Amino acid sequence: MIDLPQLKRQSSIPLKEQLKSWIMEQIQNGTWQKGDCIPSINKLAKGFAIARETVRQTFETLVEKEILIPEHGKGYFINGREKRALRVGLLGKIDGVYIRPICDGLMEELGEDVPLLMLDSQRSTNTSADLIQNLAYHQSVDRLLVIPVRGQEESLSQAIEPYRRYFKIAWLDRAPKEIKDASFLCDYEEAVRMGLKEFKKIGIKKRIYFSRNSEDDSVFTLMRKAFSEFESEGGNPNLILNSIDKVNKIINSSKGQTIGVFVETSQEAVFLQSQLLKLGINIPQEVSIICCDDTEWCQLVTPQISCINPGFNELGKMAGCWIKQEESAAIQQTISPKYIQRQSSL
Repeated sequence: MIDLPQLKRQSSIPLKEQLKSWIMEQIQNGTWQKGDCIPSINKLAKGFAIARETVRQTFETLVEKEILIPEHGKGYFINGREKRALRVGLLGKIDGVYIRPICDGLMEELGEDVPLLMLDSQRSTNTSADLIQNLAYHQSVDRLLVIPVRGQEESLSQAIEPYRRYFKIAWLDRAPKEIKDASFLCDYEEAVRMGLKEFKKIGIKKRIYFSRNSEDDSVFTLMRKAFSEFESEGGNPNLILNSIDKVNKIINSSKGQTIGVFVETSQEAVFLQSQLLKLGINIPQEVSIICCDDTEWCQLVTPQISCINPGFNELGKMAGCWIKQEESAAIQQTISPKYIQRQSSL
């Protein structure tokens, strides 16, 4: 006989949602296995001291989600995971720039058979916690893909912690330092080194790292550290600049040498290039530009901007393969970046 907990009648979560979460928890922890008949509507209504209609509506919701199978005159039975469609939740800052290639790769791998629910995670940790609770209690997702806002990895991990038992989790693009889950990450440090090596390959000796973004104790911090380490190995000055005036000053003092500028994001690259062109600076003859971002913005300007593609599409494909695995183990994989040469670099 299963011990039935008391439902929280003063909670903002409806009773049938609490009941559904309790049923899902029994399935997740193995109390009820595939093919088991769960307690009847009457037993659960009496045990939880709730209306039979509340239990019936909960059962019907789980039938719609293919979690329960009704058999007339016999009751409700646990459906096998392999016989029902997985439900995937994606939690991230839906900005259309990074999410799109990740989702393209994800759906290319999964096809149309797996429903994908996307929720926009704003910068507020409380908002994120509400969204995660929604995925756990209301949406009954099986897999949660998380694309955290830069610098918010740790706080988002804390918000997820109370709901871990409800779904398997994978982090995409970036992840907390202490990770318990699957992760499919971009190698931003290698992306920086790759861009600098391209400059070095064509004989550019003076290199600048440009960004107006603030430190974030995340991706930007790692990228700037990689730049500093690469330059120090060659005995070069650590030129991390955040203003057009400073960049222009170095260009004017370069005595005809081509300057290589590695730019943190495509937005920053488009801004930098437009400002340099206004100043009459020739690209790529005087300044060669490579950015760590391969978005459509880089192809909508003239000259088109060379990029290091971090591999967002491949991340989506990796996550799709992970979702289709029966066990979905907590594996960690890192995607290798690729250089895409366009008109802004020699």
